[in-house]
Amino acid sequence: MYKNFYQKYFEKELKSNEKGEILIHCPFHKDKHPSLGINLNNGIFHCFGCNVKGNARDWKELYVEKIMTIEVAEEFHKRLLKAKNILKYLEKKRGINLITIKKFMLGWDAERITIPIFDQNKNLANIRKYSSTSKQKMISFAEGSGEARLYPIQNLSQKNYVLLCEGEMDCLLANQKKLNAITVTSGAGVWREKWNELFKNKKVYICFDNDETGRVGAKNIAKQLFDYTEFVKIIKLPITEPKGADITNYFVDYGYSIQEFISLIKNTSVFKLEEEKKEINNEMIYVHLSEASKKEFYNQKIKIKAVIAGKDLAPYIVPKKIKFECNSDSSRCSQCGCSSGNKTIILKNEDNSLLQLIDTYIDNIKGYFRKKAKILSNCYNVKMQIEDTFNIEQIFLIPELDFSAEEQEYVLRKAFYVGHGLKTNQNYTFEAITTPEPKTHYATQ
Repeated sequence: MYKNFYQKYFEKELKSNEKGEILIHCPFHKDKHPSLGINLNNGIFHCFGCNVKGNARDWKELYVEKIMTIEVAEEFHKRLLKAKNILKYLEKKRGINLITIKKFMLGWDAERITIPIFDQNKNLANIRKYSSTSKQKMISFAEGSGEARLYPIQNLSQKNYVLLCEGEMDCLLANQKKLNAITVTSGAGVWREKWNELFKNKKVYICFDNDETGRVGAKNIAKQLFDYTEFVKIIKLPITEPKGADITNYFVDYGYSIQEFISLIKNTSVFKLEEEKKEINNEMIYVHLSEASKKEFYNQKIKIKAVIAGKDLAPYIVPKKIKFECNSDSSRCSQCGCSSGNKTIILKNEDNSLLQLIDTYIDNIKGYFRKKAKILSNCYNVKMQIEDTFNIEQIFLIPELDFSAEEQEYVLRKAFYVGHGLKTNQNYTFEAITTPEPKTHYATQ
Protein backbone atom coordinates (compact mmCIF):
# COMPACT_ATOMS: atom_id res chain seq x y z
CA MET A 1 0.00 0.00 0.00
CA TYR A 2 2.85 2.42 0.83
CA LYS A 3 5.48 1.01 -1.51
CA ASN A 4 5.07 3.74 -4.13
CA PHE A 5 5.18 6.41 -1.45
CA TYR A 6 8.51 5.25 0.02
CA GLN A 7 10.07 4.12 -3.24
CA LYS A 8 10.63 7.71 -4.47
CA TYR A 9 12.96 8.30 -1.52
CA PHE A 10 15.28 5.40 -2.38
CA GLU A 11 17.22 4.49 -5.52
CA LYS A 12 17.30 0.79 -4.65
CA GLU A 13 14.08 -1.09 -5.35
CA LEU A 14 12.18 -1.81 -2.15
CA LYS A 15 11.55 -5.55 -1.79
CA SER A 16 9.60 -6.57 1.29
CA ASN A 17 9.14 -9.91 3.01
CA GLU A 18 5.81 -11.71 3.25
CA LYS A 19 4.74 -9.35 6.05
CA GLY A 20 5.42 -6.25 3.90
CA GLU A 21 8.49 -5.30 5.94
CA ILE A 22 11.89 -4.09 4.67
CA LEU A 23 15.19 -3.31 6.34
CA ILE A 24 17.26 -0.62 4.59
CA HIS A 25 19.96 1.98 5.19
CA CYS A 26 18.60 4.97 7.09
CA PRO A 27 18.97 8.35 5.29
CA PHE A 28 18.81 10.30 8.55
CA HIS A 29 22.19 9.21 9.93
CA LYS A 30 25.44 7.59 8.77
CA ASP A 31 24.14 4.07 8.58
CA LYS A 32 26.87 1.47 7.92
CA HIS A 33 24.47 -1.44 8.29
CA PRO A 34 20.77 -1.40 7.37
CA SER A 35 18.91 -0.32 10.49
CA LEU A 36 15.74 1.31 9.19
CA GLY A 37 12.65 -0.84 9.23
CA ILE A 38 9.59 0.14 7.15
CA ASN A 39 6.24 -1.64 6.97
CA LEU A 40 4.99 -1.03 3.45
CA ASN A 41 1.50 -2.19 4.40
CA ASN A 42 0.75 0.39 7.11
CA GLY A 43 3.49 2.97 6.40
CA ILE A 44 5.06 2.76 9.87
CA PHE A 45 8.86 3.20 10.03
CA HIS A 46 11.42 2.84 12.83
CA CYS A 47 15.19 3.20 12.75
CA PHE A 48 17.00 1.10 15.35
CA GLY A 49 20.13 3.20 14.84
CA CYS A 50 19.00 6.81 15.38
CA ASN A 51 15.53 5.94 16.77
CA VAL A 52 13.47 8.06 14.36
CA LYS A 53 10.00 6.63 13.90
CA GLY A 54 6.50 7.46 12.79
CA ASN A 55 4.02 7.09 9.94
CA ALA A 56 4.09 8.19 6.30
CA ARG A 57 3.15 11.78 7.17
CA ASP A 58 5.90 11.94 9.79
CA TRP A 59 8.34 10.57 7.22
CA LYS A 60 7.52 13.27 4.70
CA GLU A 61 7.95 16.09 7.24
CA LEU A 62 11.16 14.59 8.60
CA TYR A 63 12.60 14.07 5.13
CA VAL A 64 11.82 17.63 4.11
CA GLU A 65 13.51 18.87 7.28
CA LYS A 66 16.63 16.71 7.01
CA ILE A 67 17.32 15.73 3.40
CA MET A 68 17.97 18.17 0.55
CA THR A 69 16.35 16.99 -2.69
CA ILE A 70 14.51 18.61 -5.56
CA GLU A 71 11.32 17.14 -4.07
CA VAL A 72 12.02 19.08 -0.88
CA ALA A 73 12.49 22.30 -2.85
CA GLU A 74 9.21 21.62 -4.65
CA GLU A 75 7.44 20.96 -1.36
CA PHE A 76 8.73 24.29 0.03
CA HIS A 77 7.52 25.99 -3.15
CA LYS A 78 4.02 24.57 -2.72
CA ARG A 79 3.96 25.83 0.86
CA LEU A 80 4.90 29.35 -0.23
CA LEU A 81 2.15 29.51 -2.83
CA LYS A 82 -0.32 28.89 0.01
CA ALA A 83 1.33 31.32 2.46
CA LYS A 84 -0.47 34.56 1.57
CA ASN A 85 1.28 36.67 4.19
CA ILE A 86 4.73 35.65 2.90
CA LEU A 87 3.70 36.28 -0.70
CA LYS A 88 2.50 39.72 0.37
CA TYR A 89 5.82 40.41 2.12
CA LEU A 90 7.82 39.43 -0.97
CA GLU A 91 5.75 41.70 -3.18
CA LYS A 92 5.51 44.74 -0.91
CA LYS A 93 8.89 44.72 0.82
CA ARG A 94 11.13 42.95 -1.68
CA GLY A 95 9.34 43.85 -4.91
CA ILE A 96 9.29 40.19 -6.02
CA ASN A 97 6.17 39.11 -7.90
CA LEU A 98 4.53 35.74 -8.38
CA ILE A 99 6.09 35.22 -11.82
CA THR A 100 9.59 35.48 -10.31
CA ILE A 101 8.61 33.27 -7.38
CA LYS A 102 7.51 30.53 -9.77
CA LYS A 103 10.43 30.99 -12.18
CA PHE A 104 13.04 30.58 -9.43
CA MET A 105 10.94 28.14 -7.35
CA LEU A 106 11.08 30.19 -4.15
CA GLY A 107 9.63 28.40 -1.16
CA TRP A 108 8.70 28.57 2.51
CA ASP A 109 9.78 26.12 5.22
CA ALA A 110 7.52 27.63 7.90
CA GLU A 111 10.38 29.80 9.20
CA ARG A 112 12.36 31.10 6.23
CA ILE A 113 11.98 31.86 2.55
CA THR A 114 13.85 29.20 0.57
CA ILE A 115 15.86 29.68 -2.63
CA PRO A 116 17.07 26.55 -4.46
CA ILE A 117 20.59 26.90 -5.88
CA PHE A 118 21.54 24.86 -8.94
CA ASP A 119 24.97 24.08 -10.37
CA GLN A 120 26.08 24.35 -14.01
CA ASN A 121 24.55 20.95 -14.73
CA LYS A 122 21.19 22.08 -13.28
CA ASN A 123 21.58 19.78 -10.26
CA LEU A 124 20.36 21.02 -6.90
CA ALA A 125 23.46 22.12 -4.97
CA ASN A 126 21.96 24.00 -2.02
CA ILE A 127 18.78 25.53 -0.65
CA ARG A 128 19.43 28.96 0.79
CA LYS A 129 17.08 30.15 3.51
CA TYR A 130 16.29 33.83 4.06
CA SER A 131 14.80 35.62 7.04
CA SER A 132 14.60 39.42 7.37
CA THR A 133 14.19 39.23 11.15
CA SER A 134 17.00 36.82 12.08
CA LYS A 135 20.48 37.98 13.05
CA GLN A 136 21.90 35.75 10.32
CA LYS A 137 19.60 36.63 7.45
CA MET A 138 20.77 33.96 5.01
CA ILE A 139 21.79 30.41 5.85
CA SER A 140 22.35 27.22 3.88
CA PHE A 141 20.12 24.15 4.02
CA ALA A 142 22.52 22.02 6.05
CA GLU A 143 26.13 21.56 7.02
CA GLY A 144 28.23 20.74 3.98
CA SER A 145 25.91 22.40 1.45
CA GLY A 146 27.12 25.95 2.00
CA GLU A 147 29.90 26.12 -0.58
CA ALA A 148 30.10 29.58 -2.14
CA ARG A 149 28.45 29.58 -5.58
CA LEU A 150 27.37 31.93 -8.34
CA TYR A 151 23.58 32.24 -8.58
CA PRO A 152 21.90 31.81 -10.97
CA ILE A 153 24.98 30.50 -12.73
CA GLN A 154 23.06 29.88 -15.95
CA ASN A 155 22.96 33.65 -16.52
CA LEU A 156 26.67 33.62 -17.33
CA SER A 157 25.86 32.07 -20.69
CA GLN A 158 22.88 34.30 -21.50
CA LYS A 159 24.34 37.66 -22.56
CA ASN A 160 27.61 39.51 -23.08
CA TYR A 161 27.19 41.45 -19.84
CA VAL A 162 26.62 40.53 -16.20
CA LEU A 163 25.30 42.55 -13.29
CA LEU A 164 26.85 41.37 -10.03
CA CYS A 165 24.55 41.97 -7.05
CA GLU A 166 25.09 41.48 -3.34
CA GLY A 167 22.68 38.84 -2.11
CA GLU A 168 20.11 36.51 -3.57
CA MET A 169 17.09 38.72 -2.89
CA ASP A 170 18.57 41.73 -4.72
CA CYS A 171 19.62 39.41 -7.53
CA LEU A 172 16.10 38.03 -7.91
CA LEU A 173 14.65 41.53 -8.13
CA ALA A 174 17.26 42.56 -10.71
CA ASN A 175 16.40 39.50 -12.81
CA GLN A 176 12.74 40.43 -12.56
CA LYS A 177 13.74 43.83 -14.00
CA LYS A 178 15.11 41.94 -17.04
CA LEU A 179 18.73 42.50 -15.97
CA ASN A 180 21.20 39.64 -16.47
CA ALA A 181 22.09 39.52 -12.78
CA ILE A 182 23.97 37.02 -10.63
CA THR A 183 25.23 37.00 -7.09
CA VAL A 184 27.63 35.12 -4.83
CA THR A 185 25.82 32.97 -2.29
CA SER A 186 28.30 33.88 0.43
CA GLY A 187 28.23 37.67 0.43
CA ALA A 188 30.31 40.58 -0.87
CA GLY A 189 33.54 39.51 0.80
CA VAL A 190 33.83 36.14 -0.96
CA TRP A 191 35.20 35.51 -4.43
CA ARG A 192 36.76 32.39 -5.96
CA GLU A 193 39.69 32.76 -8.35
CA LYS A 194 38.32 29.89 -10.44
CA TRP A 195 35.31 32.05 -11.37
CA ASN A 196 37.37 34.68 -13.17
CA GLU A 197 37.55 32.68 -16.39
CA LEU A 198 33.73 32.50 -16.52
CA PHE A 199 33.61 36.27 -17.07
CA LYS A 200 36.08 36.33 -19.95
CA ASN A 201 35.37 39.12 -22.45
CA LYS A 202 32.16 40.14 -20.68
CA LYS A 203 31.07 43.59 -19.58
CA VAL A 204 30.69 43.40 -15.82
CA TYR A 205 28.71 45.84 -13.69
CA ILE A 206 29.10 45.46 -9.92
CA CYS A 207 26.34 46.92 -7.77
CA PHE A 208 26.86 46.01 -4.13
CA ASP A 209 25.37 47.47 -0.96
CA ASN A 210 26.27 51.06 -0.17
CA ASP A 211 28.44 50.32 2.86
CA GLU A 212 32.10 49.62 3.60
CA THR A 213 31.77 45.86 3.09
CA GLY A 214 30.07 46.38 -0.25
CA ARG A 215 32.60 48.96 -1.45
CA VAL A 216 35.61 46.86 -0.45
CA GLY A 217 34.07 43.69 -1.91
CA ALA A 218 33.24 45.38 -5.21
CA LYS A 219 36.74 46.79 -5.55
CA ASN A 220 38.31 43.43 -4.75
CA ILE A 221 36.24 41.63 -7.39
CA ALA A 222 36.90 44.36 -9.95
CA LYS A 223 40.64 43.89 -9.46
CA GLN A 224 40.37 40.13 -9.89
CA LEU A 225 38.24 40.39 -13.02
CA PHE A 226 40.25 43.23 -14.56
CA ASP A 227 42.40 41.04 -16.80
CA TYR A 228 39.52 38.82 -17.93
CA THR A 229 36.65 41.12 -18.85
CA GLU A 230 36.06 43.63 -21.61
CA PHE A 231 35.65 46.14 -18.79
CA VAL A 232 34.32 46.45 -15.23
CA LYS A 233 32.19 49.20 -13.75
CA ILE A 234 31.42 49.65 -10.06
CA ILE A 235 27.94 51.15 -9.79
CA LYS A 236 27.33 53.50 -6.88
CA LEU A 237 23.66 53.84 -6.02
CA PRO A 238 22.59 57.49 -5.46
CA ILE A 239 21.01 56.67 -2.08
CA THR A 240 22.47 56.76 1.42
CA GLU A 241 19.52 55.62 3.52
CA PRO A 242 19.07 53.14 5.04
CA LYS A 243 22.57 52.16 6.07
CA GLY A 244 23.88 49.68 3.52
CA ALA A 245 21.25 50.71 0.96
CA ASP A 246 20.91 48.18 -1.84
CA ILE A 247 19.21 47.51 -5.17
CA THR A 248 15.92 46.67 -3.46
CA ASN A 249 15.92 50.02 -1.67
CA TYR A 250 16.73 51.70 -4.98
CA PHE A 251 13.83 50.18 -6.91
CA VAL A 252 11.21 49.47 -4.21
CA ASP A 253 11.69 52.16 -1.56
CA TYR A 254 12.89 55.04 -3.72
CA GLY A 255 10.94 54.07 -6.82
CA TYR A 256 13.71 54.45 -9.38
CA SER A 257 12.91 53.01 -12.81
CA ILE A 258 14.89 50.48 -14.83
CA GLN A 259 15.63 53.23 -17.36
CA GLU A 260 17.20 55.36 -14.62
CA PHE A 261 19.32 52.41 -13.51
CA ILE A 262 20.53 51.78 -17.07
CA SER A 263 21.38 55.47 -17.35
CA LEU A 264 23.33 55.19 -14.09
CA ILE A 265 25.33 52.32 -15.56
CA LYS A 266 26.08 54.26 -18.76
CA ASN A 267 27.29 57.29 -16.82
CA THR A 268 29.59 55.28 -14.57
CA SER A 269 33.27 55.34 -15.48
CA VAL A 270 35.15 52.16 -16.32
CA PHE A 271 37.15 50.77 -13.42
CA LYS A 272 40.91 51.38 -13.70
CA LEU A 273 43.38 49.28 -11.81
CA GLU A 274 45.15 51.43 -9.29
CA GLU A 275 48.88 51.38 -8.95
CA GLU A 276 49.37 50.30 -5.37
CA LYS A 277 53.02 49.48 -5.48
CA LYS A 278 55.13 51.65 -3.23
CA GLU A 279 57.79 53.72 -4.89
CA ILE A 280 61.20 52.26 -4.26
CA ASN A 281 64.45 54.08 -4.69
CA ASN A 282 66.12 51.99 -7.36
CA GLU A 283 69.32 54.00 -7.36
CA MET A 284 71.96 51.64 -5.98
CA ILE A 285 75.23 53.01 -4.62
CA TYR A 286 78.49 51.36 -3.65
CA VAL A 287 79.18 51.32 0.07
CA HIS A 288 82.23 50.07 1.92
CA LEU A 289 81.45 47.11 4.14
CA SER A 290 82.45 49.10 7.23
CA GLU A 291 79.91 51.78 6.30
CA ALA A 292 77.04 49.50 5.29
CA SER A 293 75.65 49.18 8.82
CA LYS A 294 75.08 52.91 9.30
CA LYS A 295 71.56 54.12 9.92
CA GLU A 296 71.64 56.23 6.74
CA PHE A 297 71.45 53.01 4.74
CA TYR A 298 68.60 51.43 6.66
CA ASN A 299 66.25 49.69 4.23
CA GLN A 300 68.23 51.07 1.28
CA LYS A 301 69.56 49.15 -1.69
CA ILE A 302 73.34 49.19 -1.75
CA LYS A 303 76.28 47.41 -3.40
CA ILE A 304 79.13 45.94 -1.40
CA LYS A 305 82.46 44.51 -2.57
CA ALA A 306 83.53 41.87 -0.08
CA VAL A 307 85.27 38.57 0.48
CA ILE A 308 83.52 35.62 2.07
CA ALA A 309 85.56 34.74 5.12
CA GLY A 310 83.31 31.90 6.24
CA LYS A 311 79.86 30.28 6.06
CA ASP A 312 77.49 28.48 8.38
CA LEU A 313 77.38 24.68 8.26
CA ALA A 314 74.30 24.45 6.01
CA PRO A 315 71.83 26.84 4.37
CA TYR A 316 68.35 27.46 5.68
CA ILE A 317 65.30 26.40 3.68
CA VAL A 318 62.41 28.83 4.06
CA PRO A 319 59.08 29.21 2.24
CA LYS A 320 59.03 31.47 -0.79
CA LYS A 321 55.53 30.81 -2.15
CA ILE A 322 52.60 29.90 0.09
CA LYS A 323 49.09 29.12 -1.10
CA PHE A 324 46.06 29.38 1.18
CA GLU A 325 42.77 27.66 0.35
CA CYS A 326 39.40 27.76 2.08
CA ASN A 327 35.85 26.71 1.13
CA SER A 328 34.13 28.06 4.22
CA ASP A 329 31.22 30.48 3.86
CA SER A 330 31.06 31.68 7.47
CA SER A 331 29.65 35.13 8.12
CA ARG A 332 33.18 36.13 9.24
CA CYS A 333 34.71 35.27 5.85
CA SER A 334 34.32 38.80 4.50
CA GLN A 335 36.90 39.95 7.06
CA CYS A 336 39.45 37.32 6.03
CA GLY A 337 42.28 37.71 3.53
CA CYS A 338 41.28 34.35 2.04
CA SER A 339 37.67 35.41 1.41
CA SER A 340 38.12 34.72 -2.30
CA GLY A 341 38.71 31.03 -1.52
CA ASN A 342 42.41 31.08 -2.21
CA LYS A 343 45.31 33.45 -1.77
CA THR A 344 48.96 33.18 -2.72
CA ILE A 345 51.81 34.95 -0.95
CA ILE A 346 55.14 35.17 -2.79
CA LEU A 347 58.19 36.65 -1.10
CA LYS A 348 60.88 38.38 -3.13
CA ASN A 349 64.63 38.01 -2.72
CA GLU A 350 64.94 41.56 -1.43
CA ASP A 351 62.18 41.15 1.15
CA ASN A 352 63.96 41.85 4.45
CA SER A 353 61.22 40.00 6.33
CA LEU A 354 62.89 36.78 5.13
CA LEU A 355 65.08 37.02 8.22
CA GLN A 356 62.03 36.36 10.38
CA LEU A 357 61.76 32.91 8.79
CA ILE A 358 65.20 31.58 9.74
CA ASP A 359 66.28 30.00 13.01
CA THR A 360 62.71 29.79 14.27
CA TYR A 361 59.92 27.28 14.86
CA ILE A 362 57.58 26.14 12.09
CA ASP A 363 54.57 27.51 14.00
CA ASN A 364 56.17 30.95 13.92
CA ILE A 365 56.62 30.64 10.16
CA LYS A 366 52.99 29.62 9.71
CA GLY A 367 51.91 32.52 11.92
CA TYR A 368 53.99 34.94 9.86
CA PHE A 369 52.38 33.91 6.57
CA ARG A 370 48.86 33.81 8.04
CA LYS A 371 49.35 37.35 9.30
CA LYS A 372 50.78 38.48 5.96
CA ALA A 373 47.79 36.94 4.17
CA LYS A 374 45.43 38.57 6.72
CA ILE A 375 43.90 35.24 7.76
CA LEU A 376 41.66 35.53 10.83
CA SER A 377 43.65 34.43 13.87
CA ASN A 378 40.94 32.11 15.20
CA CYS A 379 40.04 30.51 11.86
CA TYR A 380 41.08 26.88 11.39
CA ASN A 381 39.37 26.22 8.05
CA VAL A 382 42.16 27.70 5.93
CA LYS A 383 44.64 25.20 4.52
CA MET A 384 48.22 26.31 3.91
CA GLN A 385 50.57 24.74 1.38
CA ILE A 386 54.23 25.54 0.61
CA GLU A 387 54.69 25.64 -3.17
CA ASP A 388 58.25 27.00 -3.43
CA THR A 389 61.21 27.69 -1.14
CA PHE A 390 64.37 29.76 -0.75
CA ASN A 391 67.86 28.75 0.31
CA ILE A 392 69.39 31.30 2.64
CA GLU A 393 73.06 31.06 3.57
CA GLN A 394 74.54 32.76 6.60
CA ILE A 395 77.90 34.18 5.55
CA PHE A 396 80.70 36.26 7.11
CA LEU A 397 82.20 39.06 5.07
CA ILE A 398 85.42 41.02 5.18
CA PRO A 399 86.23 44.00 2.97
CA GLU A 400 87.75 43.42 -0.43
CA LEU A 401 91.43 44.42 -0.43
CA ASP A 402 91.89 47.81 -2.07
CA PHE A 403 95.54 48.86 -2.26
CA SER A 404 94.65 52.22 -3.79
CA ALA A 405 92.82 53.34 -0.67
CA GLU A 406 94.77 55.48 1.78
CA GLU A 407 92.84 54.15 4.76
CA GLN A 408 90.68 51.07 5.08
CA GLU A 409 88.93 49.73 8.18
CA TYR A 410 89.02 46.00 8.65
CA VAL A 411 85.65 44.61 9.84
CA LEU A 412 83.92 41.26 10.00
CA ARG A 413 80.22 41.38 9.22
CA LYS A 414 77.55 38.73 9.28
CA ALA A 415 75.19 38.70 6.29
CA PHE A 416 72.54 36.49 4.73
CA TYR A 417 72.64 35.45 1.10
CA VAL A 418 69.46 34.36 -0.69
CA GLY A 419 70.70 31.42 -2.71
CA HIS A 420 73.27 28.65 -2.43
CA GLY A 421 76.77 27.86 -3.65
CA LEU A 422 78.97 30.83 -2.70
CA LYS A 423 82.63 29.94 -2.16
CA THR A 424 84.82 31.12 0.69
CA ASN A 425 87.91 33.27 0.09
CA GLN A 426 86.33 34.62 -3.09
CA ASN A 427 85.63 38.25 -4.02
CA TYR A 428 81.99 39.13 -4.71
CA THR A 429 79.97 42.22 -5.46
CA PHE A 430 76.71 41.96 -3.51
CA GLU A 431 73.47 43.81 -3.99
CA ALA A 432 72.06 44.20 -0.51
CA ILE A 433 69.62 45.90 1.82
CA THR A 434 70.65 46.98 5.30
CA THR A 435 68.22 45.76 7.94
CA PRO A 436 68.28 44.71 11.61
CA GLU A 437 68.32 41.05 12.59
CA PRO A 438 64.93 40.17 14.13
CA LYS A 439 66.38 38.65 17.31
CA THR A 440 69.44 40.79 18.08
CA HIS A 441 68.70 43.96 16.08
CA TYR A 442 72.29 43.99 14.87
CA ALA A 443 72.58 45.64 11.49
CA THR A 444 72.99 43.11 8.74
CA GLN A 445 72.59 42.71 5.00
